[in-house]
Amino acid sequence: LDIWHRFRRYITHAQLGAAPSRSEPAPGQFDALFAAMDDSGYDGWVSAEYNPTTARTQDSLGWMA
Repeated sequence: LDIWHRFRRYITHAQLGAAPSRSEPAPGQFDALFAAMDDSGYDGWVSAEYNPTTARTQDSLGWMA
């Protein structure tokens, strides 16, 4: 979160994925980051770029709940 707070003023698009596997995030993995985004008033884009571990991308979206 330190990086978010240090560079927030420059961020207009946040892109995420699990590290280092580049698979879908685990449920709750980015909750603290999303809270920091909300608290900072961030209203830019947030996207996910990852290689799903499931046969269909739709089946890998549970982390968003």
